[in-house]
Amino acid sequence: MRGTGAPTGQRSRTQTGRAAVVAAVLTLSCLDARPATDDSPTTPRNLELERSTDLIVRAFRTEKPEPIASLVPVDGKAYVQLSAAGDGGYFSRDQVYFIFNKVFSQNDTVDFKLRRQNHEPHDKKNSKLAEAPTFTFFVGTWKYHRHDGVDAENAIHFLLSMKKGGWALVEIREAQ
Repeated sequence: MRGTGAPTGQRSRTQTGRAAVVAAVLTLSCLDARPATDDSPTTPRNLELERSTDLIVRAFRTEKPEPIASLVPVDGKAYVQLSAAGDGGYFSRDQVYFIFNKVFSQNDTVDFKLRRQNHEPHDKKNSKLAEAPTFTFFVGTWKYHRHDGVDAENAIHFLLSMKKGGWALVEIREAQ
């Protein structure tokens, strides 16, 4: 029966003495012992926001409408106003899917970047509002090639709102 550990005839390289102490101190100094706060990137709220923004980026970069449509609540609507999609208005999840299907079928994405727009809380005295906003605003820069041969670039505003423990897409508006 074989035991666990180093194979027969080989030594294990275990650090001893000062080298072991230095390695342990370096390892412990790299760990962050602070508790997670609402602003830390490891909270479920921020992980969900990151997942939602990744879906927006993926939709534009892959030219697939599914990821962005999935952010519209099943029982809700999102305001969409894009010149490539026609008139603006409030649309259901299925309608958002078809709008972006049309937009992506008429344009080829060259590049898409998304950045969070900083916003100040309305009431700086209310620390809970400052720690956990119920909405967040992003600006996307979409560079694309239209099938009619024209290259273009648009700034698109995305408003997400916290609903039922997840971030939902509330508004997509082309900057004018």
